[in-house]
Amino acid sequence: MIKITPEHIIQFLQDEGLSSSLRTKNLQKENWKININEPWENDTKQRCGIFQARDKKTGKLKIFFNSFKAVANMGDDYRGTFWKFVKLIKHFENLEESKIWFLHKYILGTFTKADLQGDYHYTAKEIVNSLYFPLEWPRWEPKIEFEEYGTYLFNRGATLEQLQNIKLFINPKEKRLVFPVYENNTMVFYTGRTIELHAKVPWKKSSGEGVFPVWNLENVNGDVVNIFEGIFDALMIPNGVAILGANTYAGEAIVNKLLYKNFLRINLFFDNDTAGFAAKYQIAELLSEKHNNVWIYNYVGIAEKDFNSMKVNGIDLDLENRLLPWNLKTQTMIKLGLVK
Repeated sequence: MIKITPEHIIQFLQDEGLSSSLRTKNLQKENWKININEPWENDTKQRCGIFQARDKKTGKLKIFFNSFKAVANMGDDYRGTFWKFVKLIKHFENLEESKIWFLHKYILGTFTKADLQGDYHYTAKEIVNSLYFPLEWPRWEPKIEFEEYGTYLFNRGATLEQLQNIKLFINPKEKRLVFPVYENNTMVFYTGRTIELHAKVPWKKSSGEGVFPVWNLENVNGDVVNIFEGIFDALMIPNGVAILGANTYAGEAIVNKLLYKNFLRINLFFDNDTAGFAAKYQIAELLSEKHNNVWIYNYVGIAEKDFNSMKVNGIDLDLENRLLPWNLKTQTMIKLGLVK
């Protein structure tokens, strides 16, 4: 249950430079109140009130505001729900946008791992509500409740533990989960996957492939990194990253990004197909010129196309036996068809 407290609102007022005249009353009670000078009028008497009260129609507790002088001079737009207050202060286009922005900046953004751990008795709705929906870029105005997106993620084999640290957008107009790629805390790329079955365009990417994006590289925690083509494959094991395709033309750029992170060990998986093998061997060769601990995954005997399919179909990933060091022996085994 998401609960907005007076402390959240006071922090918002402080961030917006509206707290110099702040007065509070009954903060520990149901009918708390916060007063400030009116932001829209020349006011020194704290005539703008933000308060909690019961809705006369529903009887439920809600947060309202009333800016008395502004109402008298400019009309009823200056009183109503707290979301209207946020809309006016931040110049948002609608109340929904105000609600999303405030909740994710002051409430959902404060979630910790401890808040999401336990016996994993969470609904898909609760999972998605804990994910990251920034509004700054691109401007999609996502909504709060997206149970179907969480269901889709679970059906693809994702777990709560895997999802709790990654950042996601949702594009409700196209029904896509959108995965951003960050470099130096700046978003440089994104790719979106539709949750609808049999879609003509399953994935849609932003422009800017020349940046050679590597998804989730900024979240790797430790000395070992696992490289895949696809995002849903990378979600299957810890420290998975995705190069978003079998991009052999991007080999040197991707290698440089991996080397820059100074990982002690680099594991290459890619897809179980011709393009995946070519990319895996090329990247392994390039990496081994400057890194002495490169490993590749052996798909011999496996029919599934990728790790996500293996996980969903209950196939043992068998990392201990199927990961092989990239050396002359492994390369010879590849030529003999014993490794692929």
